[in-house]
Amino acid sequence: MQNYLFFTAGLVLLFFGGESTLRGALHISKKLNLSKILVSAVIIGFGTSLPELTVSVQSVLEGKTDIALGNVVGSNIVNLTLIFGVSIMISPLLKLPDAKRDILFMLIITLCFILLKIINFLNFLTGIGFLLFLAIYIYVSYQYDQDKKETIAHIEEDHSIKNPYPIYISLPICALGIALLVLGGSLLVDSAVNIAREFNISEAVIGLTIIAIGTGLPELATCVVAAMRKHNDVIVGNLVGSNIFNILGILGVTLIVDQIPVTDEIMNYGVWEMLFITIIFTLLFFLSKQITKFQGFIMLLFFIIYNQLLFL
Repeated sequence: MQNYLFFTAGLVLLFFGGESTLRGALHISKKLNLSKILVSAVIIGFGTSLPELTVSVQSVLEGKTDIALGNVVGSNIVNLTLIFGVSIMISPLLKLPDAKRDILFMLIITLCFILLKIINFLNFLTGIGFLLFLAIYIYVSYQYDQDKKETIAHIEEDHSIKNPYPIYISLPICALGIALLVLGGSLLVDSAVNIAREFNISEAVIGLTIIAIGTGLPELATCVVAAMRKHNDVIVGNLVGSNIFNILGILGVTLIVDQIPVTDEIMNYGVWEMLFITIIFTLLFFLSKQITKFQGFIMLLFFIIYNQLLFL
């Protein structure tokens, strides 16, 4: 009964957290003349990844490295399949947001992560390097956003925010939303993990599936609300920013805490799939003029098949 209560409470918190986060972010972007892509990638994307950060660091401290790494890898897969697929089924991308630079960067750091694993160089120095690249990414993204002449025009096209709140109001609203998302996701994850362990499911599979989905619920809640409001650039910015933060931020901090061995189970049932779906996601944005409900369904179908194979 307690698990069901936590599950219900978590869903309620996720709904209100997603609404609050989206509203705060839109007001911030309007007030500061920043594009929604930048605000979504940095504020929402990084903020909604806090559950992954908490779970990964705690798992490493407890010696459960498969859960820590499976959480990061699984979350990136969940973002680009389940969450993206559901969002596109609600609101197709008839006009693609200007996010190719960020998407390409996401693909590059994914390849770098796999290369570092192959040469067995995931250590303290790698963690420092990841965090440094994350700081550079944020700085370059901000400069790029400021240099774009289309930024102000892009913001003015968004008629959903007529009179933006002052920063001292919109920032706490966004922060409150992220806090509710983190708390709601935590309630769902804890109950799901307890149930999974009763069925003797391996830590790698728990990390790649249950925890990855659970810690991805903040992103899902935010993207579903954004899709219902037709803020498609918020969806893309949130997911891409979250994936970048998962690798550079979460792995960076986790590697500083302790070295993470990448087991064969994580490689064979997670890492290569993450690379594959990241390449497909990148190609969608570079080769397509729009992303339809059918393409969203295909991404969602990949998620369903992948999880079925994991449990089998």
